[in-house]
Amino acid sequence: MCEKMFYNSLIQQEMYKVSVLKNFIYNMRSMENVMRNCRNMRQQSFTLEELLKYDGKNGNKAYVAVDGVVYDVTYNAAWAAGTHFGLKAGRDLTKEISTCHNKEQILRGLEQVGIITGT
Repeated sequence: MCEKMFYNSLIQQEMYKVSVLKNFIYNMRSMENVMRNCRNMRQQSFTLEELLKYDGKNGNKAYVAVDGVVYDVTYNAAWAAGTHFGLKAGRDLTKEISTCHNKEQILRGLEQVGIITGT
């Protein structure tokens, strides 16, 4: 009888640990959703004409657009002075980035700051 109570106690302890872990994972997913929503709320809308102002020159930030998303490349070492191997910040570089780079790998490290809207 004592042995059965002992094992039942162990099972209850493990079930409690699983429950705590399950709640932790749920809360982390909820936090990720909150953070994603906060980032999306901070994003701006840019026309292609407005994007031209973000060329990385004269103290301006350096932004580039790819697939309708605007990324901040201001402090990215590969984009010193708003240029990268002849590509210039302040422009939609969807075609250029897609044809000569590993797009997903490059964009993964950049902060999304907005989206491109109508011209």
